[in-house]
Amino acid sequence: MEFPDLVSWLERDEPGIKFYSGTAVYRKTLELADDSPGSAGGQPLWLDLGDVRELAEVKVNGQSCGIVWSPPFRVDIGGAVKPGANRLEIEVVNFWPNRIIGDDGLPPEQRLTRTNIRKLTKDTQRMESGLFGPVTLQIAGTAGDP
Repeated sequence: MEFPDLVSWLERDEPGIKFYSGTAVYRKTLELADDSPGSAGGQPLWLDLGDVRELAEVKVNGQSCGIVWSPPFRVDIGGAVKPGANRLEIEVVNFWPNRIIGDDGLPPEQRLTRTNIRKLTKDTQRMESGLFGPVTLQIAGTAGDP
């Protein structure tokens, strides 16, 4: 599924997304010029995810740069980036209630989960989920530097 904008999974029309519970991977290519701060590797270069629900792992070029579960949702990617194209992956994990809430609105034979949790029904408000951003690069030594 392609998301042209960073939005809550709840805003999507597809039942498989708006009631999804689990991990979703956001992928993007990040281009760095040869003289970009952090492109030589080792120099701190922060990737700030903005807002996330509920936790995220950031990988650059297949290397894990960290897992975040509370604000600020920010990791240092300086040791993983290189000049040129960099493969950025952000794995976002949400909580289980949205799937249970979605299943309660389905006939029993179509439900994807089995649980003894009875407090979550099709009328329960779903939990915000996903990567909302804004996703920004922050160069070490600038305003807002951690």
